[in-house]
Amino acid sequence: MLHEMEVQAKASARARKAAQAAASREAARQSREAVRAEAAQSRQDARDVIAQDKARKLAHIADQEANVEELNLELEVSLKDIDSVLNVGLSAGGYFDLETLRSVVEHPQFNSSHEMPIDPPSPIQAPEEPLLVLPESPKGLSAMFKKSEHSAAVLAAQKDFEQVHMEWQAKVSAIPMQQMEQMLAHANAEEKRQRDLALARMEYDSQCIERQQKVDEANVALNEFIDGFKSGKPECVEEYIEMVFSRSKYPEKLEPSVKTSLDQETSELRIDLTFPLPEDLPQVKSYKYVRSGDSTTSTMHTVKDLKDRYNFLVCAMTLRSLYEIFDAERFGHIHTVSFIGGVTHLHEGLGKEVFTSLVHVALSREAFKEIDLSKVTPSETLRYLGGVISKNLYALEPANLNSGVRAI
Repeated sequence: MLHEMEVQAKASARARKAAQAAASREAARQSREAVRAEAAQSRQDARDVIAQDKARKLAHIADQEANVEELNLELEVSLKDIDSVLNVGLSAGGYFDLETLRSVVEHPQFNSSHEMPIDPPSPIQAPEEPLLVLPESPKGLSAMFKKSEHSAAVLAAQKDFEQVHMEWQAKVSAIPMQQMEQMLAHANAEEKRQRDLALARMEYDSQCIERQQKVDEANVALNEFIDGFKSGKPECVEEYIEMVFSRSKYPEKLEPSVKTSLDQETSELRIDLTFPLPEDLPQVKSYKYVRSGDSTTSTMHTVKDLKDRYNFLVCAMTLRSLYEIFDAERFGHIHTVSFIGGVTHLHEGLGKEVFTSLVHVALSREAFKEIDLSKVTPSETLRYLGGVISKNLYALEPANLNSGVRAI
């Protein structure tokens, strides 16, 4: 017996040890699995971070390259605008009809919160006449015992009815006066609305008259200007030519400013035009995004390119201005034009703003008509016309006027 118990105890001990060993192995296995899973998740997280970082970098690169492409497109458009200055002027012309400046009055539609009539009030209705309701007479044996109670109840009901009916009659008799007051209040409100509407209409009519007067005055002034322009009044001709230049469309920052003066005796128009400065032209030729340094670099125009483009612009603007003058003035008040074009800039020696003339040309309307500006080289045309051009426009070297300028 003792031997069997000892055997069983040893077997139980072995079983416990085996279970403990199995549990330890399972715990170790689970621990290893957890470590492996954590390591795998860490590797995946690292890959996700790398992928996200790569995606951000690619998005940043795409954004920078798009910005550079936009900058280059803007540069291309700017250069095309400069190179087409003369052709744009020829297409648009200088003439415009002064009648297009005539004003036409535009009155807003009359609108007032007082336009709608006030709806009349709903008539006060008389309340329904009360009815006498008597208590039901007792029946059967109870009629013998409750006769007095019933009589008392009837008397009470009649008394209550008399009071209610008197109150009803009072209300009904008051209704005509209430209806009259109601109608009077509505009439007063409607009368006030009509007065307010009339005042609003008067104010509107007054504003219309004021607007019409301003338009009439503007049109009278326009008529006087048109008559003065047609008759060759110098100040009107000068103002018209300056209006022509104000309507002439140039690329941004390249708009010229002009001053005009007409000699009525000789029919010669003197025009002083201010060109843009060389630095007003785009200095950058192109932009490029460099991925390695995550930076945008620029390539500048060569000095020769800048000089050539500025020389072309000055000569093209000169011819365009002459064309716009002769095309705009069609009454023959301008026979010849004396053109002086230059720039206003800081003189390094004087330390102040000065005007340096770069182009001088004088010519007649007849001589200018002989030129087909759509096929010319602007600088050659100016030389053909006897104009004097600075030998170094880009350096703002003054034009040499020793030989003088004479209209052809």
